[in-house]
Amino acid sequence: MSSTSQPPAVPHPEPGKMCPACGRWRPSDTLTDSGRLRPGALREMITAFLAARPDEAFTATAISRHVERSSGAIANSLVALTKDSITKQVSDSPRRYQYIPPKGDAPASTPN
Repeated sequence: MSSTSQPPAVPHPEPGKMCPACGRWRPSDTLTDSGRLRPGALREMITAFLAARPDEAFTATAISRHVERSSGAIANSLVALTKDSITKQVSDSPRRYQYIPPKGDAPASTPN
């Protein structure tokens, strides 16, 4: 009877750690091992940026300077975020977008 042994499972390295299997550096949770953003990461970065500044409107170029990603990719994400009612376009020229807080995030008014 022959026993086949499987190689030991290598745990996925933590962000900022070296991979024990291949020796590659894993830069962060937002990047894949090849250095590209993981799916949905740009959308999360844009949403977090806008949510931190809900009273301000930004162009794709202005956001790109803060998140250090392509303004074209950001413009495409802003269109999708607007369709999903996460942002709203507040001006046409230049196209500026503003975060729409979820209904549950509204500050509660307290009677005096």
